[in-house]
Amino acid sequence: MSTEQLTTYSKQHQHATQKDIAEEATGLLGRWLPVVEAMPQLIGGKQREAAVRELVAWYQRVFQAQDCCANPPIQGLDALVDELVHVSIPPNDHAKLASGRWAIRIAEELVLWRRCLRDNGPESVPTEPATDRLELAIADARRHITGLDSSMKSAP
Repeated sequence: MSTEQLTTYSKQHQHATQKDIAEEATGLLGRWLPVVEAMPQLIGGKQREAAVRELVAWYQRVFQAQDCCANPPIQGLDALVDELVHVSIPPNDHAKLASGRWAIRIAEELVLWRRCLRDNGPESVPTEPATDRLELAIADARRHITGLDSSMKSAP
């Protein structure tokens, strides 16, 4: 294989891998959509609940629109984190909120990846770290959500 053919193959493989990772992320967003959509009912306080509803709406847009590159509403992220630090939350609700937070983390990285791809193209140097971060977020979320699912099943 010539150097030119190898470079072309490498670029095609890299593009396919990036596309596969983005498709995997989008599939996981769909799989975890019910968890995210249920989060507002688990939030205490009307202001925090409203902020989390905005976060859920953003997540739905990221899942549904391949071109969505908007940042998540910071108030929603803050409200979710505030709720997660409360000691008085029942363990099952805490696990559900934590699972939702990990799903949102994937959506955040997917948005950053889409923006990088749009601004720089698939073969660009900046796209590689964005792809790596998305892949890492997927792996972390799977590990944490699996652990949280197990703890919810074993809780009374």
